[in-house]
Amino acid sequence: ALNLNLRWEEGRLVFRDPATGEPIATLESERNRAEAAEAQTEIERQSRIQAEIRAGTAEARADASDSRAKAAEVRNRELEEELRRLREG
Repeated sequence: ALNLNLRWEEGRLVFRDPATGEPIATLESERNRAEAAEAQTEIERQSRIQAEIRAGTAEARADASDSRAKAAEVRNRELEEELRRLREG
């Protein structure tokens, strides 16, 4: 026969395993545990999405910076060529 300790704790009837002293899981406690795990999984998913967005934003900024640098190089070459033509011409 099971020897479970049964006690009132904070207005609830709690079964405790006499060997460990731990409360025996109830449907409610398991549901709460599952909901907490699900919430934690969602928080982690949202964190990953935000990290991906930040990484994408940083990459887009770097790409834009590279594009501006390349455009500046092209414009510099154009101006140098124009200056060369004016000096020769």
